[in-house]
Amino acid sequence: MPLLRRVILEHLKSLLPYRKQLGRAVRRSEPRTPERMEAIARERLWHLNGMEAVNSLYEFGVGEDGISLLSFLASGIPNIYASDISRMLDLSALNTYAQYMHLPGFPADSIAHLGELGIQYAAPARTVDHLGQFCNLDLICSTAVAEHIPEAELRNIFQASFRALRDGGVFSIIVDYTDHWHHLDKRIPEYNFYRYSTHTWRFFQSRAMYQNRLRNSDIESIAGETGFSKEQQEITRADQRGLPAKRADCFRNYEIEDLLTARAAIKFRKPKP
Repeated sequence: MPLLRRVILEHLKSLLPYRKQLGRAVRRSEPRTPERMEAIARERLWHLNGMEAVNSLYEFGVGEDGISLLSFLASGIPNIYASDISRMLDLSALNTYAQYMHLPGFPADSIAHLGELGIQYAAPARTVDHLGQFCNLDLICSTAVAEHIPEAELRNIFQASFRALRDGGVFSIIVDYTDHWHHLDKRIPEYNFYRYSTHTWRFFQSRAMYQNRLRNSDIESIAGETGFSKEQQEITRADQRGLPAKRADCFRNYEIEDLLTARAAIKFRKPKP
């Protein structure tokens, strides 16, 4: 069973000493081409599409490469704030991408140096707590992060974001709704996780690969309950042939289009009084 083997392998890898350093070493051995960097930057800059002048931006779940932070910096945003649940940002990778982009002030030799360049990065930091320090932000965003956050905490992040945004501010997220075990092993179907009940699925979660399995309609409901209105949405859907013939009861009430949503980029706006 490919899924079970992959879960066991990832669990064993998570127990290795210096696993983060080993993972970074492997990724550094992969070619970092300008083309690849530009493709990632274009995705992250979607958050700015249609926005008026952005003076302050907050990104949660930056990850290791920091391309989004550099892209926002190159776009002229003067106040950039970011956080990760653990210290993930790799300065070596960040400096490599900054060199491609010919950004002044780099290489950065410390997180403090990033602050001098206009990027305030906090880690480890719980997003909900860190957002409590802000008010009147223009934009809060994340890319491929929401699907990894437990539902209760995600609701807390929506609420904290609503409070931290100015009236008319935007909460923008890009969500990957596919089964991420498929990313690691193509023998695992793209929507394999629809087969499992909530109880059974707990056994396939890991420290390094938590998936909440929320669908796009769930995200929209959370946003609406928080007080946001949907401003813009771009949907990518998969082929219906990818759906498993048998689905767990917890997925039987969803519309087929919802189940086939592979990716969504959504902007929610905080209404003005």
